[in-house]
Amino acid sequence: MKLQVKRKILNTDIKIIRNTGGCSMGGPRVFRIKLQAPNEIWTGDHKKSNVLRETGLIGSIRWWYEALIRALGGTACGPIDNSECNGRMHCDACELFGCTGWSRKFILRCSNGKTIRISLTELRKMKDVELGLLNTTFKIIEKYGAMGGKLAHEKYGIIRIMESDLDEFQPEKSQLKGYLKKKGSRCENPNLKRFIFIENPNIQLVKNLKNKCSFLKGSKNGGKRYFYKTSEKRLFAYALNDGEYRCLIRYAPGDRVTRWDDLLEELF
Repeated sequence: MKLQVKRKILNTDIKIIRNTGGCSMGGPRVFRIKLQAPNEIWTGDHKKSNVLRETGLIGSIRWWYEALIRALGGTACGPIDNSECNGRMHCDACELFGCTGWSRKFILRCSNGKTIRISLTELRKMKDVELGLLNTTFKIIEKYGAMGGKLAHEKYGIIRIMESDLDEFQPEKSQLKGYLKKKGSRCENPNLKRFIFIENPNIQLVKNLKNKCSFLKGSKNGGKRYFYKTSEKRLFAYALNDGEYRCLIRYAPGDRVTRWDDLLEELF
């Protein structure tokens, strides 16, 4: 006697629940960002400018993050006085990026090439407000600034954000008031309150601005403070004090200048 076995295939709907950047088994959350870089991003490799170093990327992201934190009224130490932040006695920037005795809250990994895939893996729990501030930092770099070192190079550092898990996090003013401790080591610059961003500048405008505001050319102890990106037709520059900032505003074309108040309205 033959036994006829019927195999019934059940079409089971598998529902994938997306836990933003998270791991369903309780592991560390991973936040992924996909960038396009039309030109090189210099991160410290003396032989190959197109080889990305994670430490260089972290340093650049932190530079812009600190400028944002200071403009929002928080504290951020500088490279010289960084040792003053130690353990639990640290500034608002070191809360996320770490210092002696206080580890960074994430580890960054990245790929090389025109398409750059960045992953931020939690080492310690990151707050929503921190993820929101990171998201804002990336947006400022994409639209107004540049990433990496050698910012004075006319093409280096331009990025375009293709995808980002951080987009789900938007910092709110109420969150910022409770988050920014305003304690720890303090350095006043760079500060986005004293930045200007100009769209479609011509070479004559750039020459006039750096001649009228000669501090932009840098000094023996400091580099340039104006950055003209010809490929994207953008210029950004910053002052170290209110007097210098008044000079920038005086000689920059008002109808094409984006200032801190404009950024605040756009991003928060």
